[in-house]
Amino acid sequence: MFQPLTLMTTGDYDHNVGSSSGSARPGSFHRRLLIETLKQALRLAEAMVEKKAIDPVLLEVTDFVSYGDYLLIATGTSRPHVEALVEACTAEAAAQGMTVLNSEGRETCRWVLVDYGEVLLHVFQPNERGYYDLEGMWLDAKPIEIPGAEPSSYPAGFVAS
Repeated sequence: MFQPLTLMTTGDYDHNVGSSSGSARPGSFHRRLLIETLKQALRLAEAMVEKKAIDPVLLEVTDFVSYGDYLLIATGTSRPHVEALVEACTAEAAAQGMTVLNSEGRETCRWVLVDYGEVLLHVFQPNERGYYDLEGMWLDAKPIEIPGAEPSSYPAGFVAS
């Protein structure tokens, strides 16, 4: 994901800045920022694993969207379980200095979306996760292994109908 110029110094860009093509490729600063964001996403995922999230998935979407770098998707078995998963992530995010930019769906807890900036959290109840099939929408995204997560109960290549 391209970072605004105001966040980087000229030394942080590759030598392509100012080339005739006009394209600027972020350099080491962007890579460091992406690594820090990945660490944050993994800490959120581990908080969900501790609360027994079902089939947590972490996807790197940096190359596909401009609004974030990682999607964290999981299932809760009931409204209280979804609430517990979201609260665990929100507490972990606060401990890391992350801010909730937006949150939707907490009234019903069927599908809760929490925007932490570069990490977007989606927590579903089972029917909604199958119906919306976010993993199916992001087949080209790079999956990131979540330490301690149980292997998916879905077969490889599964797409909800």
